[in-house]
Amino acid sequence: MFKKLGLGCLGLIAALVVLGIVGAALGGGTRSGEATLVATAAPANAGGAQREPAVTEPAPTEALAATAIANGPQVYTVGDVVQLGDVALAVLGWSTPEGTQFMQPEAGKTFVAVELLVINQGAQAAQLSTLAQMSLKDGEDRRYTIDLRAASVSGGAAPEGELAPGERLRGSVGFQVPVEASGLTFVFDGGLFRSGKVFVELGPEPLSVEAPAALTSGDAPQAYAVGERITVGDLTLTVNEVSTPEGSQFAQPADGQRFIVVDLSITNTGSQAANVSTMLQMKLKDSAERQYNLDLMATTAAGGAAPEGELAPGETVRGLVGFQLPVDASGLRFSFDGNIFGAGKVFVQLP
Repeated sequence: MFKKLGLGCLGLIAALVVLGIVGAALGGGTRSGEATLVATAAPANAGGAQREPAVTEPAPTEALAATAIANGPQVYTVGDVVQLGDVALAVLGWSTPEGTQFMQPEAGKTFVAVELLVINQGAQAAQLSTLAQMSLKDGEDRRYTIDLRAASVSGGAAPEGELAPGERLRGSVGFQVPVEASGLTFVFDGGLFRSGKVFVELGPEPLSVEAPAALTSGDAPQAYAVGERITVGDLTLTVNEVSTPEGSQFAQPADGQRFIVVDLSITNTGSQAANVSTMLQMKLKDSAERQYNLDLMATTAAGGAAPEGELAPGETVRGLVGFQLPVDASGLRFSFDGNIFGAGKVFVQLP
């Protein structure tokens, strides 16, 4: 059973924990009406005439506010690049995944997966929480929140956690809605504890678009190399090596997937005890900016334990952190999110 599940919901459980940690909104909060259209994109899988990418001048804040008051909030479409302060985002499409043997929608309902790309274009780190910031509404204004089962089968991890300056993050957000629901709109709460919502109309049929060229991030975050010693607050970490275990009888990757295992050493150089969480702090990303969560089967297949738990002052722990990802995923980077300690996020380029 665990083989079939692939423990895909681990990252979603982590999201519930992260929600208690996130204390600020993505981008530091915006005032209502500050969201502006930057660019649009052409559908990647739609037939007939396609919408050409085009840069659009943002409408004045006063005009947007007036429109919102008269006709409701400003509504965008799939492929539109929306600017919220230093953060740019675009919904790149949506689908209705069928589910798996153990992850099926309730009777009379269907799964909906929304693919989202978010870029932090600012000089400060930003926080992203699917659970607190993302929802779905239908044409009758019924609201739907994140559904763990839908997110589990949507493919890849949700766009979640800290975004370093210049970082791009792409992922799918899952919901469960009645089969007869129509007029679906994705809602992103950019302010979270203040104001500043973005509404993206999904359209009548599932579709997918390419990320617009205008959606750029400027300078990408620095990436370290395997073997380098990296300082993150009172912690230092080193990726010692990377392996690709084939698995065992009871721990095999799913079809079309492979295991990647990172051998990691962490030292507490501070004067106080520190806690390390592989689930909350360690991810893998590919060149498409898709993020992958911890996979316990991969760690088990490598025959080791994860570097986990409390570190006493001066203590070093070495362990294995496993992931499961598509066989064709490339440009892999390991990320360690030190924000749980008030530090930052670092990346290691894997061979």
